[in-house]
Formats: sequence, C-alpha cells, structure tokens
Amino acid sequence: MFSRWSFFFQFLGDDRQASRAEQVVKHGCSMEHDIDNTCKVESNDEKLGLGKRLEWKMDGKVMFSMQDLGVESKARPRLGLLPPQLYMLPELQELTRNYSLVPVCIQEGDWSEDSIKSWAEKLRKEGVTAVVGFAQKDAWHHCLLNRALGSDSISPLAYLMSMNKFMQRASVDLTPGFWFMSVNPDVEKDNSTLISKVPTEQWPCMLKNTSLSLGAGVFKCEDEQRMAEILDAYRENEALRTSIANTTLAITSRLSEAERALSAEMCGGPPPPFLAEHLIDMNAGWVEYCYEGLVDSSGTLVHYGLTEEVYFEDHTGLAYITPPMNLHPKQIPKTKQFLEKFMGKLIEAGYRRQFCNVEFWVSGGKEEDREPKMVLCEINPRCAHTFHYGYKFSVGSNLYRDNFELVLHDTLPSATPLSEWESGGFRVCCEMLINVKNQVDPTTGHVIVDISGKKANECVDYGLLDSLQSQGRAQLVRRIKAPSYVLTKDDANAGPGTTLAQVWFSGPTHEAVAKMEVKLRQQLYKISQPGAVYPKFWSELAAIS
Repeated sequence: MFSRWSFFFQFLGDDRQASRAEQVVKHGCSMEHDIDNTCKVESNDEKLGLGKRLEWKMDGKVMFSMQDLGVESKARPRLGLLPPQLYMLPELQELTRNYSLVPVCIQEGDWSEDSIKSWAEKLRKEGVTAVVGFAQKDAWHHCLLNRALGSDSISPLAYLMSMNKFMQRASVDLTPGFWFMSVNPDVEKDNSTLISKVPTEQWPCMLKNTSLSLGAGVFKCEDEQRMAEILDAYRENEALRTSIANTTLAITSRLSEAERALSAEMCGGPPPPFLAEHLIDMNAGWVEYCYEGLVDSSGTLVHYGLTEEVYFEDHTGLAYITPPMNLHPKQIPKTKQFLEKFMGKLIEAGYRRQFCNVEFWVSGGKEEDREPKMVLCEINPRCAHTFHYGYKFSVGSNLYRDNFELVLHDTLPSATPLSEWESGGFRVCCEMLINVKNQVDPTTGHVIVDISGKKANECVDYGLLDSLQSQGRAQLVRRIKAPSYVLTKDDANAGPGTTLAQVWFSGPTHEAVAKMEVKLRQQLYKISQPGAVYPKFWSELAAIS
C-alpha cells in the first residue's frame, strides 16, 4: 500500500495541531507536544499595563492565552477572533491597543445552523459585529459567523469555488494546452476505466484532492499503477472520505437553488474529490508565487502582495522571498490580469469582504519584453497569515491589521506591499524553511540518509536556532517542531520535506539575503542533505562557486 498516504491525511498541517493536543498555558501563550512555538511575552500583569487576560477555551481547557494591552474596552472597536496560531500572539497582542478582541472558540468542524446561531447571539451580546479567522480550518466559520452577524462575507457558492480546485479551473478559460479532468473514485469504482481517460501524452501527471490545501493530497503520478494505488487508498479510508463529504455538505447544503444549478453545470454533477492535470516541471523554468488580494463589499479587488516560493532541485522547500526576484516589475500588469480572471469569477459568485490567497506558476516572467505563461495552482479563501512577517520586514505593513479593518469597517488599505514594491520602497525579506527529509541515491533508489526515528535536534542545531534573534541574525524564529520531536516515516518521506522551523531575516537586496541564507543553513544542519542542491539562480545570487 502507498507508504506516504498517512501524510496526506494530515489535512491542514500545523493549523490543526492546537485542537488535537493537550495544551498548557505558559508565558502568556500555549504550547503542545510536537509544536514548540513559545511566544516570549511577559506574563506579569503589572508590567504589561492595562487590560485583562484573553483566553481561548475548548471543553473547559485553555487553548491560547494572551494579555490585552488596550485602554478601556469601550473606546476600541470590538472584534471576534477565532483561535490564532501560537506564533501570531505577540503581534495580535500589540493590536489589542487599538482593538478589543473577543475570543471565539466554536468547535472545529461544527458548522451546524444551531451552533452558528448560538455563537452569533453570544457575540451580539458582547457588542461584536464582525469575526476574523486567519487559519484555513477557520475560513468557513469566518464566513458563516459574519453573515449571521449581518456583515458581508463570502457567499456559499463563491466559498465552494474557492475551496475546490476543479471548480476554480472549470470557471475560466485556462492557459492554452493546459489539460485537466475531474476524477471521482466515489462514483467510478473501476480504476482502469477512470485512468484510461488520461491522455497518453499527459503521463506523468498530477493528481490533486480538490478540497485540501497547504500541499496536502497532491501527488505526482509517474504511471497508471501509482494513480491506482492512491485511488484505492482513498476508497479504503472511510474516515477521510467522511470528513471530506461532511465539509462539502456543510457548504453545498447552504446553496440556493440557482447556486446549486450553477455548481452542477460547472462540475457536470457534484463537485469531484480529485482532479488530474498537466504536470508542471519546476526544473524547466517554472516559478511558483503566492498572491494576496482582498475584496470589499462592493466587489472591488485590491492587489495586496506577491511572494516567491523557492525550492531546491529535489523539490524540498527552501524559502519564501518578498518581493519576488524572478518576476520583472514590468510583468506586474500581466500578472494582475491573470489573477483578475480567476478572482473575477469568484466576485461574480459573491466573494466579499475577505482576503484571498492564490498560488500560481509563471514561466518566462523574468524578462520584461517576454510574454509569460501563467498557470493556476490553487485559491484559498483567507490570507496566508505567515506572510504577515514577510510583508512587515519588507515594507512595514501589517496584514493582520488590514484584515481587521476590512472585516470591521469595509476599509481598503491606502498602501500595500505590492504598491510599495512597484514604487521601489522595500527591503528584501527571506522566510527560510528549515526542512529535512530522507536522502535517496538517484541511481539505486536506496536511502543513504535516514532521518526516521531521529530527534529534531539531531538534525538541526537548536541552540544556534534559538540564539539567532538575540544575535541580531534573524528578526523572527518560529519553531514548528520541538527539539525532542521524533521524526516519523511519513515525516522522512515527505516530498517537500518536513519543516522543523522558519527563520525570517531581511537585507537590502536579493543577493544579500541569498548569501545570508546559504551561510546560515550550513551552520544549522547537523545531518547531510545532498539532494538539496540550490537552483542555479540562487547559487548565482549567493555567489556560490
């Protein structure tokens, strides 16, 4: 059976860890057993000043806790906040000087009408008129609660489209020659019939679950056997199928008759759980970008930010770079047109008063006079909260505040990271990914570096990692795995690698941050990762001989 299948079932990465693990309150934030994101904030109320302790509780247990630093609460607009990520708390705590935050701890996965109605009533009594959720797991609650409170938000049809990769592609005319098709193993039980629909020239191809995000459920299928293994494993996992079905039902049950008809027309029936599509070869010059946009209640789209994803040649994640280095500024208008094509369809369907995150591929974007090719990867109905720091350390913007203002007051930002980049006022921020995975001999297929069963601190120097901020070598360090975390077989075999930590630092140029990244990576790693060969352009930036 497919050995990495359970990695697929870790639906939303560390977004889901907080609700699965035993939580302990410490230093104003919480920790759990395999994510060590201790927020170093003072916990003495006298030193913190005005305000009170804010706590997010689930089943009587404190999940998250932070200090409210604001003045008397009536002087600040009140905003409901779904459980944030641990590393976000110091930034959110600072925002309590201007916003009165009310913890919202609705049960994850409970989208029932009774639950939404009950929470809306509680929030109204607290004087709350709007709610924000930053994580993927909170995106539907964000929409439902805001609509229940009488605020504009994403319609059920627009939300379904923004969560389903097949519908995103079916709604527009894609790049010429870019093939894709729906794959529904729930309906089509015979693999040979289903797989025979893949054109011969499209092997190898990609097989993607249409509703998962953050890289989960995405597979490269070298041949028919590989695709059959994945589809069989999916059919055999009743828990996964039920979870996906329940999530889809929570959306489709709220569609109007007209929306239901549009959805069926777009999908040729119910939304399929998978799609197969053309394989993008990263080593053939394609570069992946993450786009942030926001839409107000009138349907106006504002282009907020762009971040470039950088990978090693073995497809292990290397870093996120803000602003991009392989997209010429003269190509920005064409990039906006491409994104408006997809977002325009979502806006027509009712996408309102929320950020959006779009991942897409570009080939030929570095030359100013070339017509680039652009291909969609996926759309997510939220902002990408980790990019707050890339934008902040690059141009000084505040993604969390801008999200608050959009939801509370329907206010669009007067300046954005993208507009600052276009005007030339920026530093370059690197979000360095500390990833590890098994290393395989490309000739024999044998594992030559096995990290399975090793502790995280046997792979990476956590002593150095923890000292980077105090040394002034990093502006932020976020632990994803604790030093004592034991890497599993699934961790070891993850295609993009398993992330142990993220490190943010900035410099005046792309060359400067590339040199900083290479030097730091050499010092941090205790184990060899010979497959992690730098892409040519990164080696040239860092002047690696």
